[in-house]
Amino acid sequence: MASGFLFGKESLERRILLLVGLGMLVIFASLGVSSFLSVRESIERSLEERIILARVVASHLDHVLSQNFSRLQGIAFSKGVDLEDKNLEPEKAAVHTAYLHSIFSRGVFLLSRD
Repeated sequence: MASGFLFGKESLERRILLLVGLGMLVIFASLGVSSFLSVRESIERSLEERIILARVVASHLDHVLSQNFSRLQGIAFSKGVDLEDKNLEPEKAAVHTAYLHSIFSRGVFLLSRD
């Protein structure tokens, strides 16, 4: 009776179910590992692209700010600009021109060193 249990019809069904279950487990495990590695690689690539984009944006912002600060510093060297005299028309014109070509939309001001 014991030998019939080990090698009989019921034992064959159990072995088939066990082997099918193990086969499915191996397939699902390999798919899971493959999916995990693919997702991890995708996340790393996405983060690298974000870093590259941040560097490009920072470089562009640095360029725009440098250009606008240079334009504002150029006001001091504009024709007729002298904060010591009583005539403020050249200063107003230079500030107005700088304001129109600047990213500083809240206003541009001229101050003397005093």
